[in-house]
Amino acid sequence: IFNKTGSGYLVNDTAKDISYTFAEPGNYNISLELYNSNGCYANTTKTFTLRPTIVPAVKSETEEFETTTALSWTKGNSSDSPNSWVLGDPNNGFSDPFSGANCWFTLTQGARPPKEQSWVTSPCYDFRGTEKPMLKMQVWRLFNSNRDGANVQFSADSGKTWTPLGDLNDGISWYNYTYIPGLIGDNKIGWCVHPVTNIGNDTGNLLHQDP
Repeated sequence: IFNKTGSGYLVNDTAKDISYTFAEPGNYNISLELYNSNGCYANTTKTFTLRPTIVPAVKSETEEFETTTALSWTKGNSSDSPNSWVLGDPNNGFSDPFSGANCWFTLTQGARPPKEQSWVTSPCYDFRGTEKPMLKMQVWRLFNSNRDGANVQFSADSGKTWTPLGDLNDGISWYNYTYIPGLIGDNKIGWCVHPVTNIGNDTGNLLHQDP
């Protein structure tokens, strides 16, 4: 395993399972090089994001994307999808973030942009010792009907599987529809322009609390 940032080989081993402990969070460009006994060679390079772990039981966390902790949030997308997420000061669509100068927003081109399946991933959270953890967000939504949507998902196995947080009408202004075609995988519940009520584009406070 080779660190493409320039520090050389991190692990040089013939074992089936290998591991390496990084000293601090960050984005690491890692190259895996494989050789076999016949002299065959293959390699691949990927960016590995090592996220910090936040413990709300020790200290409540508020993220306004104004400090270096905002860099712990990263964007991603499915292999065949564009990614329009931007961290910064929006100057199209709405005038100002809820607080400060920065927020995450999608910057798309045209009245009907191409199909997109993308996301923003937060740092890791350790909720052990936390009583009734709560997620509160300020969100501005402008969806195309019968196409666009969004939800919040969590993973308890280092990103191998993802599950929507909460259920329909759970919490304050939580999900409003159970089948949104544009959402990723089998998790179709989320926020959208409701096909019956035509409600879903607004600005507001979203809150979910575990029982």
